[in-house]
Amino acid sequence: ASNSLPSNFVYKVFCDSKGKVWIGTRNGLCYYDESLDGFKMVEVKDTIISKIVYDIEEDENHNLWIASYQGLIVFSPEKNEVSEIFTNDTKQFSLPTDSVYCLMIEKNGNIWFSCYNRGLSHLNTKSWKLKSFAKNSLEPKSLPGNRIDDIYEDASGRIWIATYNEGTCYLNPKDSSFITYVIDKNN
Repeated sequence: ASNSLPSNFVYKVFCDSKGKVWIGTRNGLCYYDESLDGFKMVEVKDTIISKIVYDIEEDENHNLWIASYQGLIVFSPEKNEVSEIFTNDTKQFSLPTDSVYCLMIEKNGNIWFSCYNRGLSHLNTKSWKLKSFAKNSLEPKSLPGNRIDDIYEDASGRIWIATYNEGTCYLNPKDSSFITYVIDKNN
C-alpha cells in the first residue's frame, strides 16, 4: 500500500514543534499523515532525501537536521527543500565519514553528532567550525569509545554521551575532558 511505512527498520520517531510525526527508516524519511491514517515519503525533486535515516532533530528555524547514511542533511519541511548536505568532502568542513549515526541540537543552536564508529563531533553553527573527539587509549579522560549511540544535553548544559559497550560519559566543558561511568566490577 502506498500509505504504509517504507520499511519495518525504523531508527527514529520524532515529533516536530508543529506536532508532525516524522519517521526515519532504512528506506528514507516519511511522516504520518492523519488524513490518510498512513505515511507519506518525503521526496525533494522526485528524490528521497537519503536511503537510511538514523536520527532527526529540529532547529529554532523549524529546519530538520537529519543524521543519515549519506551525511548530515538540513531539510526545510515548509519549503520541501534540502538547504545543506554535509559529507566527508563538504567545502566548509569535512565529516569523519558520510555515515552520521545520531545528533543533538544544543540550546544555543550548535550541533553535536556522531559518525559511525568515528567518535563525536561538535559543529558551531555560527562559525561553521567543526571539532572532533575520539577515543585515545593513552589519554584516560578522552572519549571512552568511538561508537556513540545517543547524545543528550541536561538542564545544566552538560553533554552526555551513550556509548556502545563503553559506558556513559559527559563532557567537562572547562577542559574538554570526558568523565566516564562504567560498571563497577567490585560491586
